[in-house]
Amino acid sequence: LHVECDYGSGRCRCPLGRQGHACAAPVEEIAIEPDQHFTCPRGEDIDNLRCDLNVRVCLRFAKPAGAASREITSLALYDGCRNSSAKSSKCVDAGADVDTDFKVSDDQQVVQWERNGSACGILPLHISVKMGKVFEPLKTAALQVGYHPTLYPDVVLEGTLADPPVSPLPAIFPWCIDAGDCLRLSPVEVALTILGREQQCPAGWFSRKGFPGCHFCGEGYVSMQGSTSETSELEDAAWACQRCAWWQIPSSNQDVCDTRWSLVLALSASFVSLVSGLVLIGLQLRVSRCGVQGRR
Repeated sequence: LHVECDYGSGRCRCPLGRQGHACAAPVEEIAIEPDQHFTCPRGEDIDNLRCDLNVRVCLRFAKPAGAASREITSLALYDGCRNSSAKSSKCVDAGADVDTDFKVSDDQQVVQWERNGSACGILPLHISVKMGKVFEPLKTAALQVGYHPTLYPDVVLEGTLADPPVSPLPAIFPWCIDAGDCLRLSPVEVALTILGREQQCPAGWFSRKGFPGCHFCGEGYVSMQGSTSETSELEDAAWACQRCAWWQIPSSNQDVCDTRWSLVLALSASFVSLVSGLVLIGLQLRVSRCGVQGRR
């Protein structure tokens, strides 16, 4: 059997799907279950928040009951960089001034098989989600499981070998990719949703569309916690904040306007005094008029 040698490491490699002495033994074929979807949140105050993606996989040919599965470690998660509104660092050119949403981890992982001789298990993968900006919208991405970038495949991913082969040479990975005899990634996509984020500003403050951080409503203004302004204009506190009336004062929490009772009481007392004075003046005028009429 023809065996190519890896000029980078000096190790000889069997064709993809074969292993052992003289590459005579086949390796397992593993399939990524379709229609898998994962949802990851953004951290409110934590950047690169870890989000676990337990991708379900199954052996294409079930092993005998009770048989122990060997460790499969040569699989990794990739961003396919297509049909995505969420961008990973893998899909952005180095030095480009583009904000990314997540980073795919290529840490070595081991398939965790289910008990009782099941042919299915979990491939524990994860990504790191960026905190993002204020008013970050919900975004999606299409991820794929593929062969590890540094480990030689110890398993065949279903759908990655050309059938029939394109070239007459054995499918030695990764050279078989350029030859068209194999693919690096499984054709089955794993759907990812990254939730949006709206900054929750405290009472008396508000968030502004397109601007980072929280903004103070101003003296004499109040706002509820989490208030936002839908406009990007600088003079937009009126959209998110309420101005207290002249007889009111912001509460200690700056979320409602409290009545200035001392002012109200003082004004009430002044009003009562004014009314009482007017009444007394009226009585005095009446008494004076009566006195004039009596002398006549």
